[in-house]
Amino acid sequence: MGSINHSEVPSKQTAIIADDQGGLTVSNNAPVAALEPDSILLRTAAVALNPVDYKTRAPPFAEPGCLCGSDLAGTIVELGTQYIGVVGHVVLRVPQHLSFEEAASMGTGIATASLALFRSLGVPGYPGEPAGGQTKILIYSGSSATGTMAIQLAKLSGITVITTCSPSNNKLVELYGADFLINYKSPSAIADIKRITGNSLKFVLDCISSGPTMEFYYQYIGRTSGRYTRLEPYPESLAKSKPLVKRKADVDAKEWAFKYYATIQDLLNTAQLKPHPISVSEGFNSIISGLEAVERGKVSGTKLVVRIPE
Repeated sequence: MGSINHSEVPSKQTAIIADDQGGLTVSNNAPVAALEPDSILLRTAAVALNPVDYKTRAPPFAEPGCLCGSDLAGTIVELGTQYIGVVGHVVLRVPQHLSFEEAASMGTGIATASLALFRSLGVPGYPGEPAGGQTKILIYSGSSATGTMAIQLAKLSGITVITTCSPSNNKLVELYGADFLINYKSPSAIADIKRITGNSLKFVLDCISSGPTMEFYYQYIGRTSGRYTRLEPYPESLAKSKPLVKRKADVDAKEWAFKYYATIQDLLNTAQLKPHPISVSEGFNSIISGLEAVERGKVSGTKLVVRIPE
């Protein structure tokens, strides 16, 4: 990757920021990030759009003027969104076989699926260190970007993957390695899952995370109990059923990320992790229109990516 001198980095840039109406707007006068000691500065070449981007564009997550976005790929600037400061230990080098657009689509999917599988669910095995036995996992919405990444990581860990999707996306999830496909609208879906798992399913990753999907899962999780995790907060009624819900800070997470991202870099370098199919547009206004499409549920089986102008 090339680099530029500190003196060549502008103090202002064009970026997507939160406005004062709870939306997003293009600013041509946004400040370039001030770096923390463990950060690096990237000149962004492409960004990918995620549901979290529109869900966190207003208070309490973002104040007016705040830079918005989560997935990107670009060139490192010589320092210890056109320019974005990121934490160095979770930055991955783009292999030659991936374009900036493909690379931009992978970051959040890798982080989310990895934390869900190996930290939250605690599935046995690890990428490159397959689990023994006959471990099975159900991944709901395997055709989503996080779903296809979770399928790949689970398979690399020696786990048998059952996934739900619409029949139109069957070939997609098979391409990424799913072993069993379930039509979530089928009347026999629950019976099919119990048959495949011998009524002993222990791990469920919910990439949709709606109320109905959670109720659905508890009908087929194994009779000896299991673990369920989702990408969204739990329903308010459930969250309020206990007066206090808390967990200890995960003090080992940073050290785990250092080691784990080295493994992910090896998988990327050897093309063992594939990006989700992408649809590419260009320009800052495409970010806003693309997020509107994501919010309206108009995107299926593909990841929206936007090239950032020079």
